This record gives sequence, C-alpha cells and structure tokens, in this order.
Amino acid sequence: DKVLIPSMMVQPYVENAIIHGLFNKEKDRKLKISFKAKDELLICTIEDNGIGREHAAELNKKKVNKHKSHGMKVTRDRIQVLSKNSTINPELEIVDLFDDNGNASGTKVMVSLPLRLEF
Repeated sequence: DKVLIPSMMVQPYVENAIIHGLFNKEKDRKLKISFKAKDELLICTIEDNGIGREHAAELNKKKVNKHKSHGMKVTRDRIQVLSKNSTINPELEIVDLFDDNGNASGTKVMVSLPLRLEF
C-alpha cells in the first residue's frame, strides 16, 4: 500500500531530537522513527534517548547566539489545517522519558494523522 505523508510533517521533530536531544549526549545515541497504521490513523513516532527537553532548555539558555525555531509551531498549525477536512482529528503528543532512577532519558513525539492514500 502507498500512504502519503504531508511534506515537512515529521522533519521538525526529527531535527529537534538530533540537535537538542542527541547532539549533547556523549555516546550510545539512538533515534527511532516508526510509522504504523491503526484504524483510520497513521501514527508516526519519533523517539530519542537524548538528554531530555528540560536539560536541553537549560543548555540553550547558556548559548550566546540563540535561534528561535518556529518549526514545531508551524507543524502544529499544519496539523490543525489538516483536521478541518477530516472527521478524524489529528493529534500531537510529546512525552518526556525517564529511566528507573527518574533521570531524563529522552523524548518521544507521536503524530497521529488521518490515514489517507492521497493528499
């Protein structure tokens, strides 16, 4: 089967996982991207084992040249536009991951879109 994904729908989340989560981790960096069809949804999961959003935000505060990214907001807005033409509402969920000791161990982003064969 051929399933089409709107362009640039997952790229900002993959980029954030690499730049903010994995770049500042010294070793054993992992990034998992998966797509799954469930009922009438296409579920894209982006999961990293990076330093976590809170620690990444702390490091970003210390940077001299701060860049304000709009990728996640633009993507969130695009998801809302897609929902206007569908009876199924797209969803976006961002989950902070922790190890057994309560230390940040990465981030998981799940984007659920109406499953369509053409856009």
